[in-house]
Amino acid sequence: MVRRLWQTLGHDALLRSVDLQRNARRPVNVVVPAEVNTPQYAEWLNQFENPEFELQRITSKIPLHHRMTEPDEVAAMVVFLLSPKSAGISGRALFVDGGYVHLDRRSS
Repeated sequence: MVRRLWQTLGHDALLRSVDLQRNARRPVNVVVPAEVNTPQYAEWLNQFENPEFELQRITSKIPLHHRMTEPDEVAAMVVFLLSPKSAGISGRALFVDGGYVHLDRRSS
């Protein structure tokens, strides 16, 4: 948990530094997806002896609807950030993860 906190703070500081260096000419934001339902994620899950159990274990920890994030949800955030509607947002990391931010996916 402490390691995750320090990494998050480091990423946040780097993002804000880049944002300031750009001198507000263009917004600088980062989309941070987690637990996205992709073929690569399915491949990773299939490494486990019981992939369905592992998926249930992971999704049970996702606060919003206990489900995986879909790729189109990540794409929608990117489209929003590229639109004029996001003109007031800069220097932010936006998590598209159903409320579940993590670093370590080990099955322990």
